[in-house]
Amino acid sequence: MSLERKEALLALGQKRSEEAYTPGAIATNRFLARKYVAAHWAFLATLGIWGASSLPVYMYFNPAWSHVQSAFAVAFFPRY
Repeated sequence: MSLERKEALLALGQKRSEEAYTPGAIATNRFLARKYVAAHWAFLATLGIWGASSLPVYMYFNPAWSHVQSAFAVAFFPRY
């Protein structure tokens, strides 16, 4: 397998993992917020997390960095 092919597969894998972890982190945060506040406030809090954080940047422009995976992992800490 050529080096270019390996790099392309690595980039595709990174992109796909970012596409999976970002909605998971956002959905987990929304689920937790709904336990404590009304649904519309939880939705606004979720939009605030999405808009105020750098998750979209790391999802679309820097998928090799692990910020989205970290957000996904941290989203589960309040559950325990």
